[in-house]
Amino acid sequence: MLACPKIDDVKQGKKMYKICMKCPEIQQFQEMSPLFKQIYFDLLAENGKKQNSDQYFGPVMQAAIRNFQETIDKNKFLNEWGMIGKNTLDYLSKQPDLPQKQPTQQTSQPQTAPKYELTQDKIVTNQTKF
Repeated sequence: MLACPKIDDVKQGKKMYKICMKCPEIQQFQEMSPLFKQIYFDLLAENGKKQNSDQYFGPVMQAAIRNFQETIDKNKFLNEWGMIGKNTLDYLSKQPDLPQKQPTQQTSQPQTAPKYELTQDKIVTNQTKF
């Protein structure tokens, strides 16, 4: 496991949280933004994992960060793609609340991944195949 950076170093753009880290702050990030939490929990469910926050920055967390960054604007995160750096942390801390998501039914069709679109006043969920 990699050593955890200090949160102040991340806020100042000196360091980033990345895959293979286990830090108490990771659990806070997983809960910080309703949009990110929904993306993260959806990916956990799709991968057959329990939907809860933990302190581990693993592959599912990295995929959720990338999905979150792409939802906002991938170009704003080129230097920290798939990691939590200054820009990602700023966006995680200022995301709006989400409406409750309706439960989905399991089907035998190919898996789909949720695609989230941020508009000025709401967040829209579309289903896209990958």
